[in-house]
Amino acid sequence: MAAVLNHSFILVLLLFCCFSIIPSLQHVSESEPLVRFKNSVKITKGDLNSWRAGTDPCSGKWFGIYCQKGLTVSGIHVTRLGLSGSITVDDLKDLPNLKTIRLDNNLLSGPLPHFFKLRGLKSLMLSNNSFSGEIPDDFFKDMTKLKRLFLDHNKFEGNIPSSLTQLPQLEELHLQENNFTGEIPVEIGNIKSLKTLDLSVNNLEGPVPESITNKKNLAVNVSGNEGLCGELVDLSCDYIPLDEGQGRDDG
Repeated sequence: MAAVLNHSFILVLLLFCCFSIIPSLQHVSESEPLVRFKNSVKITKGDLNSWRAGTDPCSGKWFGIYCQKGLTVSGIHVTRLGLSGSITVDDLKDLPNLKTIRLDNNLLSGPLPHFFKLRGLKSLMLSNNSFSGEIPDDFFKDMTKLKRLFLDHNKFEGNIPSSLTQLPQLEELHLQENNFTGEIPVEIGNIKSLKTLDLSVNNLEGPVPESITNKKNLAVNVSGNEGLCGELVDLSCDYIPLDEGQGRDDG
């Protein structure tokens, strides 16, 4: 009888140990894509020495890493480290529960990386970098869970991507201090969840859509776009400025 009890105790102990190890192994596996991400960029104002392969990103020792219930990586917040170089988004696809990426106030440049591959993202914050170029019109069409998008204070140009209007949960959109041109997409004002919209200091033109002007509980800023007209900028869209010298009698 005693032998049977001993065998049962040992079996229970082994099962407990196995189930205890499983989450730890999952954590360690999530360290690998993060280390690949770290190795893809240059760091000039600090370090990410706490990011080490084979260790647990959810141990509380990894700088800038946030975890959901301490079990799985849900956020990367790496700001003000002078990051530069190319971001390979494919490295982050192995983090299935990643919800937030904050890389603001760095030195990142070039075209907007392919964050559309991370369909589970809820927040993407890239303010105060040097990203540039046009953003493809369909870039955001599959990022339907996105709630907060901060692309302000970069060097983006071209039209505002219409796929932004296809984000049903979008609450905050910050595109200020770029070089966006063209008209404001009318459908932006039709996003029911939208609470903050900042398009200031760009090169936008044409009428500010009534869907934005008439939207209640929307904090909107479109100042600094000399080509815009409408109620929000206090300029009638029927106003046509005279050419220099027109209407003067020089005789």
